[in-house]
Amino acid sequence: MTEEFVVVPLHDDKFSQFATECAEMLCKEWKRSVGMRERKLQQSNDDFPYHVIMLRFVGKDAELIGHARITKVMNKPRALYFSSVIIKDHKRGQGLGLKLMLLAEEHMRGKGFHTFYLRTDVMKFYHKCGYQKCDPIQEVANSKMEGKISQLSDLYGKASTPCQTRTTANQDHIEKTPASYPQDVPIAPPPPPIPKSSCAPCKTASLYNDVDDDECSEFQCKFWMKKVVPPNS
Repeated sequence: MTEEFVVVPLHDDKFSQFATECAEMLCKEWKRSVGMRERKLQQSNDDFPYHVIMLRFVGKDAELIGHARITKVMNKPRALYFSSVIIKDHKRGQGLGLKLMLLAEEHMRGKGFHTFYLRTDVMKFYHKCGYQKCDPIQEVANSKMEGKISQLSDLYGKASTPCQTRTTANQDHIEKTPASYPQDVPIAPPPPPIPKSSCAPCKTASLYNDVDDDECSEFQCKFWMKKVVPPNS
């Protein structure tokens, strides 16, 4: 029989039975509770985070081969970030990592995405996949989280202006009110700034996203890489 490799979303009910096996595969590479890892995988959905698995079919029999976690990129609506990319240890060295990346990219191209980012120390492999070194980006777990971070950024950027405006308004009000009117009107402090670090995208992602241990280890990787593919017509 011929074999066929396919990439499918883990949250598809037809393939959800692979969640436990996938969790065990990830935990073997990055130590963590299998139960906790499985709960993370079960959060996969169309609005991200989006977990894909690669299956090998021989006839009707399916075998789990690999996994990738896909999330959004801040302020880049057609871009995605790959993390937790893994092939089963006994299946490595057979070109399946390249196959996983190409199939996962093609799968997401079908959903309108055409730019892909990742972070790694293994540049040689990802060069083979068509990736090039790039500037850092900020990964966000989903659209809702992207909105929250955007709001925090806006508040941080405008923190000084509202306070100054309010102070002037208070002074005008005080001058026009009787002496008996309380003049010590407290001014609300500005919102806390988004934390700074030597790598702001990684620091922000670790604070505002629900990251796993393998993603935390990727924060230590040196190189950001990017691949742009033509949108599907």
